[in-house]
Amino acid sequence: MRNELEDNGKWDRKRSPSFYLESFVWNAPDSMFTGGYDSVMQNVLAFLYNDVREKRDSGTLGSYVQANNIFILFHPRFWNADDALAFIDKIWEAVFTAAS
Repeated sequence: MRNELEDNGKWDRKRSPSFYLESFVWNAPDSMFTGGYDSVMQNVLAFLYNDVREKRDSGTLGSYVQANNIFILFHPRFWNADDALAFIDKIWEAVFTAAS
């Protein structure tokens, strides 16, 4: 998805390194991964978007960790929540809004 957005000039891959995207999805609860492909995509993206917004606003983003379960995901040395949220917006627009 990231590559397609970049190919269409809608995203810069430097804002979303693949390991951070993997880690981001890794933080979604297992219960989000049920149903068909569209359902899983919607569930995971909606959960992550809402949860990150809430935790960013309350200052509790430290619960998001990288998939190695060692480092915090949203840290000035790694990735920021605003880029994660913007990425979800772009995916949602490309996949679900365009399909409507």
